[in-house]
Amino acid sequence: MTQQISKLPPLREEFDFRGVPADHLDLAIHYEYWREVPWAVEEFKRWHARKLQLPADWPDRDEWLEVTTVQDAMEIMERREVPFEVSEAITDCMPGSLKSHPLDDVFLISPFFPRPFLRVRGIDDSPQLLTHLSSDKRTKAFLLLREMPVWSDAQRLRMEEQGEFLYPVRISVGRGAADAIKDATAEIKRLYERFRKRSPSQASALAKPIAKAASRPWHELKELSAFRLKKSDMNHPQAQRFLQEWTRKNSKEGPNEVLPFYNPSGWSKAVKRAEERILRLGKQSIQVED
Repeated sequence: MTQQISKLPPLREEFDFRGVPADHLDLAIHYEYWREVPWAVEEFKRWHARKLQLPADWPDRDEWLEVTTVQDAMEIMERREVPFEVSEAITDCMPGSLKSHPLDDVFLISPFFPRPFLRVRGIDDSPQLLTHLSSDKRTKAFLLLREMPVWSDAQRLRMEEQGEFLYPVRISVGRGAADAIKDATAEIKRLYERFRKRSPSQASALAKPIAKAASRPWHELKELSAFRLKKSDMNHPQAQRFLQEWTRKNSKEGPNEVLPFYNPSGWSKAVKRAEERILRLGKQSIQVED
């Protein structure tokens, strides 16, 4: 007799990660695993539920009285541009925990967390701002940003400890490429020496040769998918039957390698590895700057 599943299967975006773009892979992994950490989810939900404090002397205040919470304002902001007074009120309501490690990276990916990653909009620039999360060794070491991200002093210090420096740059190529390259090289060497002295172990590890064809960690999303199917009360046979039917009906969504097709032993190991990653995240504490 076929064993029934006691819960409904999770929504598509909770387990089917075939729609994640390759250049957003590391962001998706970071973001989706944090969605399994209850205290992180609660931090964002408390912020979203905060009452919006609009300026009492703002002439258009009466038109926004029905927008009572941060969540209300953010939903409108997603559809259209909002007045400066509203966006400033959203920022003013933001707790220090979301500006601090480890939740600051999650916030940079999307302030709408814990909305599923595949439903997040406007993250095209996020990979440029979060290169320290990248597993792709082909990521550019020198990159001109379209605009400067707003980082706190604590964020900047943490990034520099990882070898990530962010400065406004003026490049005078009109004086000749040779001079520009010479001056840039000198500045980069100076920054590297600062990094080497501040984080000698990391600098030493980076000095080791890296395999040319290092594989991207798609398996981490695959293991998270297995974890979520198990969390919805599917055992291994049920999950495999469900996935076979799912891919039959949704065959055009992309390659199936990221879906959790496993043998029984691989299934158990995948769920355990996902649980261990979630546990490590959950043990982290917020480092609010003074």
